[in-house]
Amino acid sequence: MKTDLRQFWCSLTKYTLTVLLLGLLAGCAMTPPGRGSELTQDSMTLKTEAALGKSAYLQAIQKNGGIYQDPELGDFVSAVGQRLVRHNQRPEHKFSFAVINDSAPNAFAFPGGYVAITRGLLAVLSTESELATILGHEIGHVTAKHCLQGIEYEAFSEAVTDKKGELADSAVYGLLASSADGFAAKLIDTRYSLEQEFESNRLSIDMLVKAGYAPNGALQVHELFYAELEKAANTDWLNGFFRKHPSSKERLSVNRRYIDEHYPLVTGEGQDVIAFARAIISLTLTRQGYSTYDMARRLEQKGRLAEAINLYHYALLEAPDEPLIMSSLGLA
Repeated sequence: MKTDLRQFWCSLTKYTLTVLLLGLLAGCAMTPPGRGSELTQDSMTLKTEAALGKSAYLQAIQKNGGIYQDPELGDFVSAVGQRLVRHNQRPEHKFSFAVINDSAPNAFAFPGGYVAITRGLLAVLSTESELATILGHEIGHVTAKHCLQGIEYEAFSEAVTDKKGELADSAVYGLLASSADGFAAKLIDTRYSLEQEFESNRLSIDMLVKAGYAPNGALQVHELFYAELEKAANTDWLNGFFRKHPSSKERLSVNRRYIDEHYPLVTGEGQDVIAFARAIISLTLTRQGYSTYDMARRLEQKGRLAEAINLYHYALLEAPDEPLIMSSLGLA
């Protein structure tokens, strides 16, 4: 009899927790666009949000080649980002922008306003308005708190709550201190839903127009993405940008419809191909060197060390004084 009673209470407890978590998720689904989940809104301060984001941001930089060593390019990307931030829906957020030294096309957004774009993605863009579209999209993910949704549910399910049943800042800091790698990995690997992508697209286009950029940059970028998706031959795209940001022809159609409905007569600026090419000149000059470097890395990963070292030497001839190539050669 006692065993049956114990099993009854155990089942009831599991049922109650399930209902509670489902209720929280349902509340998130009913949240107006741009606000993020109610749990996130009510229970996580900007300080905690920034702490989570910074941890993931630093690890993403470390694991993806470090910062690309071109201060002028970094300043250019940051200036475009800050121009957009002035028209962001969350003015309480401070944002920072960085270029990561990785050939794989990708972009990251972390809680607290940390945004990064890879050398590989920058190299395939053609105009400043396309860059603004990418950065605006990542800012939108932070604004809507997409990168936090899901993280706080796990913390809640582990009963790190305060007396009111809300997620406590101290609990989040405790989890962050005890398993920073785990939290960072989840933030880095967060895959956005199509609905989240649509929302970030809208926020990005709104920021583009308010900042004076051509909204057509949003169409050009997604035409590029769709072309790469159709080819499906470049594993860097499939394992990088498209893994985090699911793409489809529908996204391009939705963007075009949104611009036609809201900004039909807006032209804007930032479409100068020559000016943008001048801004990313160092990427053009080092492209072949890093292509050789990437081949050397693959050989090294396969254990073909002598061949890898030989290719690292060639990479340095093609892109002299690049710290990442030099350090990789030294380690090899």
